[in-house]
Amino acid sequence: VFAATYDTKRERMQMLYERSLRLIGVVMFPATLIAIAFAREGLGWWVGGALPSTRAVVLQILAFGTFSNGIAQAPLSALQGAGRPDLVARLHMVEFPIYAVGVWYMTVRWGLPGVAAAWSVRVSVDAVALLVIASRTLGLPFAPTRGGWWVAGGMMLAFAAVSLVPGPWARVLVLAIVLLVFAPLSWRWLFNEQERRGLLGWVGRPQAAPPLSRGQ
Repeated sequence: VFAATYDTKRERMQMLYERSLRLIGVVMFPATLIAIAFAREGLGWWVGGALPSTRAVVLQILAFGTFSNGIAQAPLSALQGAGRPDLVARLHMVEFPIYAVGVWYMTVRWGLPGVAAAWSVRVSVDAVALLVIASRTLGLPFAPTRGGWWVAGGMMLAFAAVSLVPGPWARVLVLAIVLLVFAPLSWRWLFNEQERRGLLGWVGRPQAAPPLSRGQ
């Protein structure tokens, strides 16, 4: 869609890009929050006692990195759709030696958590850099016009809060409070009226029967 609208419908591309940033954040935030909150329990269920519970911090770090990497998909797709994959390639060429040295140093210093942290820092920096490049090169918004920085700041605080709460039931309580606040706020402030109508129509739309193959 970005490729189809870049040359002829630039305003529509900007609208779709801004919507992409918001929807990726809305979808990924609850999943990332749950992964960070229950990393210890999830790791124990997955591998049992093969790894110490302290290794749950690795999963928490990777979950945050995955969130950042998800946000980066919007500017990455926009740059490629606009015919500027060269900018992405140049950015990654600059990042590579820094990342290689960072992985080596953080692995030696902190082990497996260091590896996870190096990757998460790299993809987070990459996401910010891609947002800047897409904004300056294609004239796209650096941040969503609805919500913007206060939403991003609130998400970061929520990630930190659930990672620091010690007991599982306390984490359940914090998680429930955050999601109960996030749901109405995101519906009110992160979606416009057209998007709310579209989502309600999509949820209430009856599923079409699959087409019959020949002979049925």
